[in-house]
Amino acid sequence: MWLILLILTLTTVVEPYVAACGRSPIPQPGENIRKPLPFTRLAPEEAPPTAPAQPHSAAIPWTEAHLHVNQTVTVEGVVVDTHRVSSLTFLNFDKNWQDKFYVVVFTSAHPSSFQPEIAYLNKKLRITGKVVLHKDRPQLQVHQLNQIEVVP
Repeated sequence: MWLILLILTLTTVVEPYVAACGRSPIPQPGENIRKPLPFTRLAPEEAPPTAPAQPHSAAIPWTEAHLHVNQTVTVEGVVVDTHRVSSLTFLNFDKNWQDKFYVVVFTSAHPSSFQPEIAYLNKKLRITGKVVLHKDRPQLQVHQLNQIEVVP
């Protein structure tokens, strides 16, 4: 009797939905899903191609960059704060950088002897690239140093 009860208990347990390798994550008729699948990025992002520099008259102030998300623009401003972590250098146009536009320079964009956090501090720059959102903050990613122009 207890064996029959155990078999009935095991057969009525609904396992969580797990998509098998090579199978569509769309549920089949009659399948129950207890919780949605977690968000995952399917493929790593590739470095966006660099756009040719726009004429100087087309440069926008860094304060307007957030209005051009998913557009390739040339942003202009004076870098007043920098921060370097292992593979990135952050260029900030405001001392109170939280929730504001910033530029990310990847170490793959420059030789190892070059220090963008020193070279660009207190310099007026024109930076060309695509404005994207990262953690709800607008940023421009620099994958090649020719995206950055120091303005005299």
